[in-house]
Amino acid sequence: MTPEQAFLESSESITGKITKVISKRGIKALYDDLSEEDKATFRSAYSASYKPNKEIRQEIYDEVRSGNEIRTVIMHGERIEKYPVGKIDGTETWIVGEKVRASREPDESNIPLNPFTAGVYVA
Repeated sequence: MTPEQAFLESSESITGKITKVISKRGIKALYDDLSEEDKATFRSAYSASYKPNKEIRQEIYDEVRSGNEIRTVIMHGERIEKYPVGKIDGTETWIVGEKVRASREPDESNIPLNPFTAGVYVA
């Protein structure tokens, strides 16, 4: 798979069709719209991703609930001048993304709804 195709099947799929379907019609509609073969792929990706994603989400929720998350943001703000956030606009992913977005159809018809990506994203 080329870097452009990988970007299309992941980032573009999430920010395109996956989030649009979820936003307008819900997660169940996303799943229901898939072919039987794609449903199997979605279920496999979802099942493999659910537990690790749940652990990460729990850690995030705990950090927010405890106040640690906001303290970390404040500490980062205090050191931002000494340690500025790095530029990402020259990275390989950014450059590939620019190429992919430049070739995007106005109606976004060339953006796939990747069932594996959808399963991981929803988990």
